[in-house]
Amino acid sequence: MNEDLRTELENEIFDRSGRFPDLPDNNTGKPWVRVDCPFCHGKRNETAWVAYETGWFECYRCGENFRVGTDKQRVYISAIGGYVTREIPAATDIVTRFRAQIRQAASNVKAKYGEWVPRWEAEAFAEERVMMYAAEHPTPGNSRAGKLADWEDAVKGDPNQLDRYVLRALTCDLFNYARAKVRRVRREKAIEISLATGLKLKDARKLADDENSGNQEIVTKLISRNPPDMAA
Repeated sequence: MNEDLRTELENEIFDRSGRFPDLPDNNTGKPWVRVDCPFCHGKRNETAWVAYETGWFECYRCGENFRVGTDKQRVYISAIGGYVTREIPAATDIVTRFRAQIRQAASNVKAKYGEWVPRWEAEAFAEERVMMYAAEHPTPGNSRAGKLADWEDAVKGDPNQLDRYVLRALTCDLFNYARAKVRRVRREKAIEISLATGLKLKDARKLADDENSGNQEIVTKLISRNPPDMAA
């Protein structure tokens, strides 16, 4: 049993409720132990549970839940060209809490789409998604909006499992964003080329792919050979 987290839990419960709990030893053989909730003052006993190894408290009656302790994150440091492990408070702001997952998801999408989605753009999008996941109320049209609390409940406050949930969601959302951007840019470029050369849109799409692949000289030459009909 993690005595340090047990003490932090007792202090946090006191700060929040004004009542100091005498949390019991965990001799159950399970990762959690049932306790009376100091927040809802219900007639039923042991409606809450604590997990000393993860620093998690939750009451199933009133819904009060929180986590104490620190989270470990692997963060890439460009100055040394490698990763370091750091600890951040469990209650830190949500973007900082999931900074490592934001950066990893951005790296995942950049590995596939390259310059289509610059790293700064990928990370900015991922930061917005993390804040959306943590939103207090779900957002219409976004199936993952407000889901962070549900994910944390599902993993019983385990920070490592929660990291995997968030990374998986971020990577999926970033790939969807990148695919949509590529389609949009190619379509807009194809229309531009079609108008400039008089080519059919189907042929213009192939040229747009060439230009976006770095063969811009080919497109420039064809446009110069087929100037738009100014008299039309």
